[in-house]
Amino acid sequence: MFHRTGLLFDTAFARLQDFAITSYIAQPFITPLLREVYHTTNRSPFKDPSQIWRELALVAVGVAVVAVVWRWPAPLHWFERQVVRWRPWLTGGAALLVLLAAGYAYIIRPQIITPELVAQAPACLLPQNWQVAAAPVQADEREDLAAPEASPIISTTVADVQEPPRDPCLVLQGYVGAPVAVPDPPPGGDPRRMIPLANLVRIGWYLSPLGIVLGVVGYALWCWRNLTRASWFVLLVGFLGTFFFVRDTYGTSDQSYIYILRRFVPIAYPMFSLAMAYAIVQLALWGRGRGALLTRAAAAGLAVLLVVFFAWTGRPMYAHTEYAGALERLEQTAAQFEAGDVLLLRGGAPTYGQFRDVPDLVATPLRFGFGVNALPVKSSNPGAYADALAQQVQIWQAEGRTVYAVLSASGGDLALPGLRYVPVGQLDMRVPEYEQLTDQKPRNIAELALAFGIYRIEEGTAGHLPTLAPPLTPSDTAAQVRGFYLAEPHATGGRYTWTDGNALLRLPWPDGPTHLVLEVAGGERPAQLGAAQVCASVLPEAMPWSILLDVEGAFTPLGCVTIGEAMQRYTLPLDVTGLTRPATGSLLLRLESTPWVPAQADPRLNDQRPLGVQFGGLTLE
Repeated sequence: MFHRTGLLFDTAFARLQDFAITSYIAQPFITPLLREVYHTTNRSPFKDPSQIWRELALVAVGVAVVAVVWRWPAPLHWFERQVVRWRPWLTGGAALLVLLAAGYAYIIRPQIITPELVAQAPACLLPQNWQVAAAPVQADEREDLAAPEASPIISTTVADVQEPPRDPCLVLQGYVGAPVAVPDPPPGGDPRRMIPLANLVRIGWYLSPLGIVLGVVGYALWCWRNLTRASWFVLLVGFLGTFFFVRDTYGTSDQSYIYILRRFVPIAYPMFSLAMAYAIVQLALWGRGRGALLTRAAAAGLAVLLVVFFAWTGRPMYAHTEYAGALERLEQTAAQFEAGDVLLLRGGAPTYGQFRDVPDLVATPLRFGFGVNALPVKSSNPGAYADALAQQVQIWQAEGRTVYAVLSASGGDLALPGLRYVPVGQLDMRVPEYEQLTDQKPRNIAELALAFGIYRIEEGTAGHLPTLAPPLTPSDTAAQVRGFYLAEPHATGGRYTWTDGNALLRLPWPDGPTHLVLEVAGGERPAQLGAAQVCASVLPEAMPWSILLDVEGAFTPLGCVTIGEAMQRYTLPLDVTGLTRPATGSLLLRLESTPWVPAQADPRLNDQRPLGVQFGGLTLE
């Protein structure tokens, strides 16, 4: 019961703040910090003391209306008789509105079909334009499209930058799975509001334009001819569920249609499937005599076309096994630990969404599939409770449990005072995964790559943070505090990891003046960006790193170097004699560079990551 209550107030956190009544109801069930959020957020209903009384008055009026109708139902019965009397017109009007709304959402709202496109479209039928339309999408020229956005192993090879194809013969491919251009917002408008304009088009990627037309027509016919006690609820839920999410994306800041798509699976696609079948059946039953033969043949032809579309577009998935080999690899990992061991999983990439979700990909099957005590650490600021978590680890250790930190990229922000991390192994997983493109229908099999460093947590020096002694490699995730992506294999051998342009490494405090040797590369970049540059600076880590250090910390610059495309070693002087040694015994090294996004520099690439420099290692000399 408590779990379900917590889930309710967690998932409905934003919507509960829309009204004063629900906000007051939520207060006993949330933490003091969340209560403060309810009172201080800009949209807080508590800021207007009269709002609760207005809402209570509306509730009272509603209750009174229900009571009056219950006591004197004659007006309601009169209204019901009028609805029955005008039912053909009402259902017909509803069906017409559905057709108009769907036509607007599918043809006009996405702004794919414009007057200019209509004027130029006939030229697409001319033979001399066929090759022009086909050239930009040939497989050998669009090879980079196979790279999945979610995989850390992403090709960033850049050829000459080309503009996206603007040929009108290609624009219409947006209706069958190609990227759909997001229009610019009006002056002062929110760009996120422009993303959902083509939501119905994205739904159609999996149904085909024919499926959308049949679904809409079938739904309208169903409302008009067969709105009964048995069907009205299904039709109402299907319409509301589809309309609600077609209208807006509700929070997503990019064309992450996979994130959007999951919202249509429970309602919209089943409703469209039923409506398509209804339309085909109604067409088969329409007509008499020889006309009936024609309509049945047409219905059968449409059904065959849909089946061919589903079979042809779904063929890459039929022979694919998602995450094949993952269970065997996880079983091998689980066998490394004893009963009672505790695993703290952290990291994934520089972004909040990655380090929030990636540890679950391993923690969930380890816990519920193999009985390992695997606990993901999801906070965006784990330094805020590092002391409390360190105490809990010591409690587990006092009980005879062995505790491990299982850290992926940028997982070094989980630093527990008074403890140290001892490397004991790696968890690497590379399994097939259907590609996760953000702006077009996926069609290729990609690779999901996960990498975690496994560290046994042992007693350390009181007050000190766990550090790894140099040399450091791209796989030493315990030293990566922020801004590092998963390590990737280099074409010439070895491994490297991209930074996001503002990366932090944790180093042990040096005993005296020394030299910092960085092994970095700019990687292959668009020529117009020029050579890459990296600047290094240091900061005594007075407390476990938190977001506060970005505001309050004053980094001491060590210098900047211009770096080449290939991996090379660069030496910078590191003298900390003028800095105060912190009680943590650790030093933060910041690597700053100007990031660039491959997908923005070259339309043939799908890598949406901000990339700084390639980090190949670090040592002190």
